[in-house]
Amino acid sequence: MQQAFLEEERLPDANRELLQLALARCKSPRVLECRHNRDYPLQIGPGESIGIVEDGIGAVALVTQHGQARGTELVKPGSVIGIARIAQSFPSTTVLFSAITDARLLLFDYEDFCAALDSDPAMMRLLFSQLQQRFLVAVEQCLIFSSEADQAVAFTLHSLAEALGNGRSSEVAVKLPVVREQIAMLSGKSVPSANRALQRLRRQGKVRLDRATITVPGEFRIASSERRWLWQG
Repeated sequence: MQQAFLEEERLPDANRELLQLALARCKSPRVLECRHNRDYPLQIGPGESIGIVEDGIGAVALVTQHGQARGTELVKPGSVIGIARIAQSFPSTTVLFSAITDARLLLFDYEDFCAALDSDPAMMRLLFSQLQQRFLVAVEQCLIFSSEADQAVAFTLHSLAEALGNGRSSEVAVKLPVVREQIAMLSGKSVPSANRALQRLRRQGKVRLDRATITVPGEFRIASSERRWLWQG
């Protein structure tokens, strides 16, 4: 069973190593197969689980006890769901995982995962490194979300293209209609506002739209890695 988990070639080295250590140090996780365009509520925290994305990408929304969403994040292979709750004395909570593609989650026992971290400095180092990287992305997202819709949607498309393409293909097609709603969620804009931004980006030649897909051309993916095209009118 563990061998199947480790055959995924798309995992970055650090995330692959973290997953290897989690599988070696922890009890066998529960596997949750997720279908695209579906939402999955996860109980994360003490007495519950810690999740790791083994395959696919999705959006994670933190939901309060009153059912209100508080921010979203794009998660991809190797991302730990509930990472911030490990270092803090938070009670367990519901995290909504919205699958953008078909995805597979590994759900580890929370206490068992924390015990493995305490006993393995390498595992703790890798987790802390991921936390730092995701914090920087979150700060960047906050800056983008406070800007115009075109810039926020462009940033979101760049992130989706990077996650789906993994840097290997010159163009990335993002399937619709599910992604239109999730683009709005990830960009912090309403669906109508995100749709208008997509149309403006299309007229500028920065994306191609048809009935089934959004295509991010390779030349704009390269430019977007330097964040240049996010700020051009």
